[in-house]
Amino acid sequence: MHYLVLTVIALLGAMISVFTKKDKKAGSVLRTFLLWILAINVGVMGVLGFISHTFMADDVALFIGWMPGSHFQFEVAIANLMLGVLGFMCLWFEANVWFVTIVATTIFGWGAAYGHIKDIMLNHNYAPGNAGVPLYVDIIAPVVLIALFVAYKAVTCPCRTKTVAVAVKEKAKVAKPVTKKAKIAKAKKTKKK
Repeated sequence: MHYLVLTVIALLGAMISVFTKKDKKAGSVLRTFLLWILAINVGVMGVLGFISHTFMADDVALFIGWMPGSHFQFEVAIANLMLGVLGFMCLWFEANVWFVTIVATTIFGWGAAYGHIKDIMLNHNYAPGNAGVPLYVDIIAPVVLIALFVAYKAVTCPCRTKTVAVAVKEKAKVAKPVTKKAKIAKAKKTKKK
């Protein structure tokens, strides 16, 4: 349930931020959505995952359909804490930290999804924490983050200011070889001065 609540909070926060800002350019809008989703869906959710896997480990294990009392949960808790810290770091650091956070979220999410699907197929584990919303979030959230980040980079990339034709033309001007005749003409001009 907290997955959906946090997603709604992130989307509403991003929409309110966009509507109250003067800058409505695509780059600014994408940046706002990325920041809200990274901070809330990765940051807050990561910290909540840490808390639940650490202090409510047996309840979480039962929700997932696993045996309580396993030491694996502390490792999962630490991985969630790492994602939470990275999610919050996105508020202070720009695109490079966003990229790292999205890569980490994708590896963790898709790895967890693989584990859930494998558990469904091998053990017929259809517990809500294994075959429910968490499975879909583990798959969809990285796809959304990757799409937003790629769109943001495409819109804000400095190379977008020039068309390919202009860039090629400028490169051709710079790379134009100096002929022997041009060298002689230049030498004559410098002798006259």
